[in-house]
Amino acid sequence: MFVSPNATPPAQTGELRRRTRATSPPDTPRCAATALPAQECRVSDARRFARALLASWGVTGDDLDSAVLIVGELAANAARHGRADMTLVLTLTDRVLNVEVVDSGEPDEHPHPPCADDEHGRGLAIVEHLAESIDIREEPRRHTTHATLRLT
Repeated sequence: MFVSPNATPPAQTGELRRRTRATSPPDTPRCAATALPAQECRVSDARRFARALLASWGVTGDDLDSAVLIVGELAANAARHGRADMTLVLTLTDRVLNVEVVDSGEPDEHPHPPCADDEHGRGLAIVEHLAESIDIREEPRRHTTHATLRLT
């Protein structure tokens, strides 16, 4: 931005400048990801990430609670039974939230020591109850669990 050396700063002219936050139209696809060590004590980090991100995308109420619960269950499952790393991917398109948790790398021969705030998932039954669909794919060096949640 070019500013003339003779320009009067806005504060001196009494002009107020308002900052506006750019927002996307409601149907604009949104996607974000975070990578974490596949450790049970990192499940709460995955939930916090999801809650903050989805709230910033305008997901609220029961939809937000259900989405965070799905993230927590899938992340806990990946941390308990997965490999070295886990990646959480959230995609929101046309009021449909896709949650994908991928654990990858070599299986850890020496399990991570327990963390003070370990959390245990309650299995995929909760995810199956909340989600519209769930898909599980097993590959030699990665395991992917994908759940779809239709938002109200």
